[in-house]
Amino acid sequence: MSAISELAQSFEEQSKRQASDTEQAIRNELRQHEERLRSALSDGRQRIERDIHQTEQALSGHQNRLRRAMLVAWLLPIATMLVVQCALLAALWWTGSQVASNAKEMRQVRAAGVEVTRVGQQDVLILPSGATATQRETRDGRTAIIIER
Repeated sequence: MSAISELAQSFEEQSKRQASDTEQAIRNELRQHEERLRSALSDGRQRIERDIHQTEQALSGHQNRLRRAMLVAWLLPIATMLVVQCALLAALWWTGSQVASNAKEMRQVRAAGVEVTRVGQQDVLILPSGATATQRETRDGRTAIIIER
């Protein structure tokens, strides 16, 4: 019986040792598995963060291009309106200066007592009473009327 008892005791010790070795091996494998899992999760997190950063940069670039496009879309009509307004103001100024010049000439002609009228198909220059006219050619080839009183 003592051989059986020793055999049983030896079997129990061997079983405990095997259970302990198996438990230790499982712990080591679990630890390695956890490390591989943490490493994979860390790599995935870094990849996701890098992708998010790249996406944010791409969106920022798109936003900048969109802002520039909107600025151009607003600047073109505004610039066109300013150019048109400047052209209108210049035309208005020119017209005003022509009207003022013509009015001055008309005042001078009226002061001299000269009238211009239309008789039938012809323009007629009427001199004040007692005045005579002499016709001469100017340097630029136009005809000048000299009024003598």
